[in-house]
Amino acid sequence: MNSFDWFEYKYTVVANGKTSYMTLRVDYKDDSYNGIPAKRFKMDMVMEQDTSMYFDVYTDPADESVLGGHVKMTIAGQTIVDEDIKPDQGENYAKQNPAFSYGSDSDEQLIPGETETITVPAGTYVCTKYTIDSEKGKEYIWMAPGVPVPIKVVSESPEGINTGELVGWG
Repeated sequence: MNSFDWFEYKYTVVANGKTSYMTLRVDYKDDSYNGIPAKRFKMDMVMEQDTSMYFDVYTDPADESVLGGHVKMTIAGQTIVDEDIKPDQGENYAKQNPAFSYGSDSDEQLIPGETETITVPAGTYVCTKYTIDSEKGKEYIWMAPGVPVPIKVVSESPEGINTGELVGWG
């Protein structure tokens, strides 16, 4: 399992001259799915204008294959998707899990930079700032000793700037 059970971020997205906000919470726990021991990954994204996404995915602890789960997406209060995740659909949904996908399909490298003190909703941290350059743009990631998730992430691309700040973890 992870060295944490949950984390939460507050995101600010600036694109096309507009600013929007979102919260993201991810929870992990040992559980069971139809009587089979499983890891449970639950992700809630809440955006403005009554828009949200919810993933509840169960994986096999041995090989991380998806056993099943549920996904629900609501846009402007209208449910767009509300369906069970079947094992044969698992690969698409597993890619939504940051713990499964972060850096897994990429040759990009984290380039360490300066040490900075930054303040986010979770507190003030002394961090190492890392940079990733890619075809899509630049990403900056602030990591602090003893914290298993990024303190802050900023993604810059031609489409805009996405800033995620740690609200908490445990």
